[in-house]
Amino acid sequence: MQSLSLRFVCLAGALLVASPGALAQGTSFVCGTTSSAAGGTGGQPSSSALSPTGTYRALIVYVRFRDDNGDPPTPCPPAGNPGWLSTQAAPDIQGALLDPDPSPPFLAGSLTDYFHQQSNGNFVLFGDETSYTTQLDQADYALTVAPSNLNIQKIVQEFWNFFGTNINTALYDYDNNGIFDQMIFIFRNLQLNITGSADGLASLCNVGATVFSPAYGTYGGVSLDCSNGSINKYQSIDPLKSNIFLLAHETRHCLDIRAGSAP
Repeated sequence: MQSLSLRFVCLAGALLVASPGALAQGTSFVCGTTSSAAGGTGGQPSSSALSPTGTYRALIVYVRFRDDNGDPPTPCPPAGNPGWLSTQAAPDIQGALLDPDPSPPFLAGSLTDYFHQQSNGNFVLFGDETSYTTQLDQADYALTVAPSNLNIQKIVQEFWNFFGTNINTALYDYDNNGIFDQMIFIFRNLQLNITGSADGLASLCNVGATVFSPAYGTYGGVSLDCSNGSINKYQSIDPLKSNIFLLAHETRHCLDIRAGSAP
C-alpha cells in the first residue's frame, strides 16, 4: 500500500554544507537537463543571481519502490544506500534540505539557505519533505519504448493523484498563480535510467515526451506540469552535501524555466 507522511523538522546547529564551493567538493554527477544553466555537465550551481523573486513552497518526495527491500553492499550510488536503509521510509537527511518556515534565518547549508543567498535575499524556496511508497514494483515503471528508462509520467501521475486527493494542494501555490510551486522527487535505489546516465533531470516528464499542459491535471485549483519540479537519484556518498548539490543544480534549471530565462 502506498504511504505518505509529512514531517516538519527543525534542526539545531550548523549543517555540513556552507557554500557552493563546499557543495562541489567530492561530488560527481551527470547533468540530466537538455541545457545547463551551470555551464556544462557536472558543474557546480551557478553563482549568478536567480531570475525569480518572491516565495515558493516546495515539496520534496522521498520515493521507495514497493519491492525495494534490500541493502546492496556497495557504498556507491545508485547501488548502495548509506543513510537510507530498506527499513527507512525516508533518509536520515529528511528535514535538513528545506526549511519549513519562509522567514529567515534559515537552516544553515539547506537548499532554502542556498537559494536565499544566491538571490541576494530576493527569493525563498521553503517547504516540506515527505515519503512515498509506490503502488507497483520498480519494473512496472519501465518506459515501454525504452525499457531501461523510468516512465516518469507514470510515477508522477500516480503520486499527484494520491497527493491531490489527500492534501490541500493550494498550500503549494504560494504565489497564487494556480501552478504547483516546485515538486522534487528523490528515489532510493533507482535502477532504471532517468535519462542516459544522469542522476537528475530538471523536468517532471521524460525527455522528448509529447505532453499537453497541464500534464498531470488539476487538484484544488492547482495544476502540475513538466516544468514544476525535478527527478533525482538519492546520492549515498556524503548524502547531505551531495544531495543538496544535485538538487540545487536541477532546481536552478527549473526556476530559470519558470522565469522564462533558461538558456
